[in-house]
Amino acid sequence: MSPFSRPWRSTAPVAVDALTVTLRDAFRGSPVRVHDGRFLSKSTAKQIVVVGWTGFPSAYQFPTRAMSESMMGESALAVSTTSEQMGLGASVMETTLISCASVARSGTTGEAEAAQMRDLVYENAHVVGRSLGPPWLGGAVMSARMAGAMGSLSGLDVVQDRQGTLAVLTFTVECRGMAQQ
Repeated sequence: MSPFSRPWRSTAPVAVDALTVTLRDAFRGSPVRVHDGRFLSKSTAKQIVVVGWTGFPSAYQFPTRAMSESMMGESALAVSTTSEQMGLGASVMETTLISCASVARSGTTGEAEAAQMRDLVYENAHVVGRSLGPPWLGGAVMSARMAGAMGSLSGLDVVQDRQGTLAVLTFTVECRGMAQQ
């Protein structure tokens, strides 16, 4: 069998699973809950980190219409990958971008609460960046980094409504690994 005819196996599922496990370990004992993918629950958690954030679903009752539709809508991808042929063999370097969000909610409004929620979502994103490695996601990938933290692939929205203050910080984790063939 030719090495070029072997089936391709993406590193994306392994990277997402490893990121979720790594973050659950990093936030163990804290009030932050880590969700794998979109969540709809009756959870009363005040701080959430979502791995595979795609925004609020279209049927979701937005806390307020002041939020940016482009940041919160369903147009975002949870995970995207690009592949690059490496060398003369069947090696493929895969870059996986995992969309994430840090979400915090308080039951009150005011400037102090807005600042506190903003600080919380950035602190939780800092914990994410600190926990990536090395070893990168427990050795699941060759490298992992915050691709969008405080950069072009991140976005912050803080809104206040009758239910309190809600802050959402979106960011991207970039992982690189050799796709298996």
